[in-house]
Amino acid sequence: MIRGLCFALLLAASSLAQANPEAIQWLERMVSSSQMLNYDGTFIYMHGKQLEAMSIVHRYDGDQEHERLLSLNGEAREVVRKGNNVTCIWPDSQKVMVDHGVKKTFPAKLPADLVALTPVYEFKMLGEARIAQRITQIVQIKPRDRYRYGFKLWLDKETALPLRSIRTDSVGQPIEQVMYTDFTLQPKAGLQKTLPRIMGKSYSWVINDDNNEMSSATTHWTFSQLPAGFTLKRVIMEQMPNVAEKVERLVFSDGLSTISVYIEKKQGKAPLSGGSKMGAMTAFGVNKEGYYITAVGEVPQITTRLLASALKLQ
Repeated sequence: MIRGLCFALLLAASSLAQANPEAIQWLERMVSSSQMLNYDGTFIYMHGKQLEAMSIVHRYDGDQEHERLLSLNGEAREVVRKGNNVTCIWPDSQKVMVDHGVKKTFPAKLPADLVALTPVYEFKMLGEARIAQRITQIVQIKPRDRYRYGFKLWLDKETALPLRSIRTDSVGQPIEQVMYTDFTLQPKAGLQKTLPRIMGKSYSWVINDDNNEMSSATTHWTFSQLPAGFTLKRVIMEQMPNVAEKVERLVFSDGLSTISVYIEKKQGKAPLSGGSKMGAMTAFGVNKEGYYITAVGEVPQITTRLLASALKLQ
């Protein structure tokens, strides 16, 4: 027992030594600012061969966030968020989709204990640069293996808001990026600017909520191996479209990257056989023990392949 305690203390000390306190402080400021500041801006989103321009209005009412995104090129669309409720509007096809319980993702949200990520990610300070006519501090989150993506963040020196972000593969090549071309802090909330502008009475609505999910703490499935740092966070029984029985979904995370593994009894055509990739999102499907297994996540293809292939019944 004493030997085990000594090893645990050495491991903790090693993690602290590997952590970059200044980089972690910048990231903690970023999370707070991303939620609580009022600002308007225009940004460019690049993924694959696609380039999109969006305007954003972000407000905080002291309790929850209000946000409106409007496309400036391509198909017209508007995304309105109030807290964890997200409404997507497509005026050309006159459709509205509402999702309840949507959680914020990176870079707007990070785990509370960033030091715990140091065994699988390295945090670095990379100097300063000018973005949207503002001086930024560059912070890098570098993966220590090939099973997860890395990030470079250009954080506004005044507010720590991310004015540019690049998601990179395991060798540092860009996969997708967001960059502001215009950014203005606003002194007041002005929540009316976050209301939808292009919705009509004739629109068709699709509403998704958590009523089709049932969480459980147990599963009959296990894995022969997992990438370092990834652990099982949730087990969900979920009703999927055009599937009679509920599908089991296992959610894994390393604290920054998340993977969902869907387990569906064989019936009809397999949802996916082999690998698939769209931007940062990859998926891999296999047939195993009378089930279709599909792993999906914003991780390299090797990671979804590993999880789908390593799954087995206990």
